Amino acid sequence: MAKTSLEANSILHRAAMLYAYRNAPPELKAKFAEGFHRFFPGLKVAGHDDDGRPYYTAASVAEALGASETELCDMAEGLRPEERGEGVTIHRVN
Repeated sequence: MAKTSLEANSILHRAAMLYAYRNAPPELKAKFAEGFHRFFPGLKVAGHDDDGRPYYTAASVAEALGASETELCDMAEGLRPEERGEGVTIHRVN
């Protein structure tokens, strides 16, 4: 089934935003994280990897963003394995 113009634009927009974030300098990524936590203060870190990067549950992210877990999981399908956290040891936060 062919995508509608709106669906195609939405996919392209998400791809452009992901590309911009992947290639952003560390300072911009830090500012993004600060803003994210300011607008979603209830979102709690579920764990950290060995480098200290935070990880969240799909349920908590979906709730904070007002999205469904299914929608977030569908979007994650387009990420590279390392961006999905595959092969990463995550240490739970108690």
